[in-house]
Amino acid sequence: RSAGKFDEYNLVSEVSSNAYFEADGSISNGSISVSANDTYFNENDQWNLDYIDIPKAWNRFSTVSRVFSVWIAVIDCGVKMNHPDLQDRLLTNYSVDVTQSLSSGGYKKLIDLSDTASTTGQYTGSHGTMVAGVIAAQGNNSKGIAGVASIASDSFARNSFKIMAIKADDNGPTDDRHITQAHLDAAVDYAVENGAEIINISYSAPRSSYYHENSYMHLDNLEESI
Repeated sequence: RSAGKFDEYNLVSEVSSNAYFEADGSISNGSISVSANDTYFNENDQWNLDYIDIPKAWNRFSTVSRVFSVWIAVIDCGVKMNHPDLQDRLLTNYSVDVTQSLSSGGYKKLIDLSDTASTTGQYTGSHGTMVAGVIAAQGNNSKGIAGVASIASDSFARNSFKIMAIKADDNGPTDDRHITQAHLDAAVDYAVENGAEIINISYSAPRSSYYHENSYMHLDNLEESI
């Protein structure tokens, strides 16, 4: 999925602070002012986006007619698949629970599990849903927050950044941050093998137990592929 896409990315070069060459050879000029009308997109709640100039990034993307889709794997405690601020942002056919295998092979899809915060539901606690929202919550939809990768007010109405939600922990809502080495390995393997260009893992652990050689060999392969 990645190799051909990133070959074309290499053709895109910045020619000034506002104008950019696109992969097709045309030039885009970032002159449109981009903003968001989301409930919590303000200086008190999402002040950090303005602090790191995210609206300026939205502005540049809003005028580029060719933006590639990027798949972001969120390895966490699952995601609430029907969350109103994540509609059209989730890769429902690729979002799975690696703690629940199918007898026919593969893993159960989150969309097929009950929509509850439990060990057998779509999510265990709220952390994974929060992470997915910070990354890609729908921008400019008059609700919730604007994700960093939302491209708010995009005149082309694109949803270029997609979340591959991978549930990897196996505890209930009172302890939603527990993950085994085996489930981490399975989640990383799944993300790489199914085309994720970016992997987000919001867990912490001693280095010796986290950088497991077999899992991270797959990350090396992903880097080589792009």
